[in-house]
Amino acid sequence: MSKATLSIKLTQRRLMKLSEAAYYCGLSQRRFAAACDVSPIVLADGTRLWDVNELDTWIDGLKQAAADDDAIVSRLS
Repeated sequence: MSKATLSIKLTQRRLMKLSEAAYYCGLSQRRFAAACDVSPIVLADGTRLWDVNELDTWIDGLKQAAADDDAIVSRLS
């Protein structure tokens, strides 16, 4: 029996449409639009795209703010 090796390289896109950015963040499009303060990149044809690196930074900021809130509540208790 012969063995074959399959090599697949997946490249994640850096820019995402609204639906993809919302899905990436685990939110509906409506909730994403209301909650996310990351500004999209607007191309010459009007296409709006969100940078995955900026979305990651936004998510990390949310996590840090939650940790800070927990620390404040702990000090008050």
